[in-house]
Amino acid sequence: MFVTTKDSNIKSLEDLEGKVVGVQLGTIQYEGAEELKKEYNFELKSMDQATTLIQELKTGRIDVGYMDKTVAEGYIEEQGLAGFDDPTTSSPGMAVAFPKDSDLKEDVNAVIEQFLEDGTIDELAKKWELTED
Repeated sequence: MFVTTKDSNIKSLEDLEGKVVGVQLGTIQYEGAEELKKEYNFELKSMDQATTLIQELKTGRIDVGYMDKTVAEGYIEEQGLAGFDDPTTSSPGMAVAFPKDSDLKEDVNAVIEQFLEDGTIDELAKKWELTED
């Protein structure tokens, strides 16, 4: 999701041309921003933390922040910001990071697959209001 100030004229991807987009290093959004940058011609500024993105946005050092939707919605609500959804598939979902060659990767993937198949993921999404319906 893209986060802007309430008075920003940035309302869509097309409005990003020539702007400075902040994104957190090591995230799916960073990878997505690298792809979107090619099409929408914006400057990419990377940071270590989401809180830094918000500080940079509020002080005018970046024009927009690009971050996980759940995190973005929290900042929008708590700090009186605005935002718009990413309509692309450049930044799909969430990820879990493991050290290279971790023994846990296969076990965790198996549990996630089981939870997807048996509906546990859907139940949790509804319970924690993470669905769009």
